[in-house]
Amino acid sequence: MTNALSVPLQYQVEEGVDNPKMISIKCTDADENENKEEVPIFGNNEPDELLLNAFGDILALNERYSWMDNEKGKLLFQHFGRAMKGEPLRKWSKLTKNQRVYTLLAFKEKFSDLIEDLFGEDVYDDQLEYLCDESMPTSMKSSEWIDRIEVINAALPSLTKGGKEMTERELVRKVVTANIPESWKRDFTLQGGDKLKTLKDAKKALMKIERAYGFEPRTSRKKARTKTSDNGNENGDRTDSSSSGKKQCRLQGHDHMWKDCPNNPYSSGFGGTHFSIIRERERAAANEAKLEDKNKDDESAHKSTRSKHRTERRSEEVHATEDFSGSKPGVPIVTFGHVEQFLDDDESYKSAETMGQLC
Repeated sequence: MTNALSVPLQYQVEEGVDNPKMISIKCTDADENENKEEVPIFGNNEPDELLLNAFGDILALNERYSWMDNEKGKLLFQHFGRAMKGEPLRKWSKLTKNQRVYTLLAFKEKFSDLIEDLFGEDVYDDQLEYLCDESMPTSMKSSEWIDRIEVINAALPSLTKGGKEMTERELVRKVVTANIPESWKRDFTLQGGDKLKTLKDAKKALMKIERAYGFEPRTSRKKARTKTSDNGNENGDRTDSSSSGKKQCRLQGHDHMWKDCPNNPYSSGFGGTHFSIIRERERAAANEAKLEDKNKDDESAHKSTRSKHRTERRSEEVHATEDFSGSKPGVPIVTFGHVEQFLDDDESYKSAETMGQLC
């Protein structure tokens, strides 16, 4: 499973994301009115999510004020640069130093280069793996969890060149169904939840189960920002973080780097089977093994019960031949129907012997 601290977006919103430091940008609309807009600042020790938020806000401002359409594309690069401090700003300035083309495509490509430089070349794959493998946090309601899934999925294309979002159908099947609490999965499947096509419908189904179980999220303190960098420091310094892009493949039985995995859709050796399908097969095999063990246990218990019943029936059929109350010593007993009788005279004995009922 991916280490949560190795991905920029997590289900639990990190401290500092909701109330970040902001820069102010003066923008002029189509009616020549001047407006003040704000964009979060991303620096050395800020949560990674802030960089993606700043990127999204800058793109929204470009669309609102038509910088590109008015041949002011350079503003996009400049304002985004103002939203960074420290090492991120140094890297952005280096990437755009000789920039001559200020198109929206060029801006997105430079941002992808910045992401890879800061977070490593495997950040897209790691974030995708986080979505597919990370369980629903016990400290969140299902509706909050679904909302965060949407946010993280929407950010995927910005993490690498050519990156794509997962479809809602894929999110329901590979993320939601696979990672809800085990005790909910049967109810979710019975409702047809695993066949739903939208996150909205999946959210409704989960909220019903949540109410039925009386689920209450556990309160938890937000994670500290302190990280251990690749050079052993714990100060959140991003220097040399690009070296963290080399990661070992986590699929079972795979002894190679993730970038070389045939199940990595962005590997040059991609064989056509997505890693999420492999993990789905692994989970199915594990569930099948558990079911087989359970069936063996049930069969063993059933055999034990049948053996016990046979022993009890045999015991009921066995009759002692002496020392019973009301009989004379040594007088045998026979059973006529369900009634035991003592053979204390010759006639009775002969009659029983003739009928073959003498014990």
